[in-house]
Amino acid sequence: MGVYPETLLLVQLNMKEPSQDETSMEEQQEQQEQQEQQEAIAKSFNRRRRSSNSLMKKRRSRSSTRIEQRVSTLRNLVPNMNNNNNNHESCVGSLEQLFTQTADYILSLQTRVRFMKNLVDVLSASSNDHE
Repeated sequence: MGVYPETLLLVQLNMKEPSQDETSMEEQQEQQEQQEQQEAIAKSFNRRRRSSNSLMKKRRSRSSTRIEQRVSTLRNLVPNMNNNNNNHESCVGSLEQLFTQTADYILSLQTRVRFMKNLVDVLSASSNDHE
């Protein structure tokens, strides 16, 4: 039977080999330390995630406030929209109605501009003919 170098080293240092109970206790301590490290990492991750969630909520509230301001401005610009549906501003149907009326108003303005350009052209031509 051969002698293992580890056994010789333990005998030389006048130490005894750890028993199975001591070995299992050491393993349990290592496992517990690893578990504590993993829990610490998880807590750190959760803290970062919570802070990023609060940042996202702040950003959403800021962007929704900006959108509400822009919708309010649009309601004030489009005729007959600032009086209608003031109590249903967040309703999707009223936004759809607002956008439809805005598109109609833009078309109306474009038609008026074309009419005025044609009127100016006609009046300019007639004044040039009289000269």
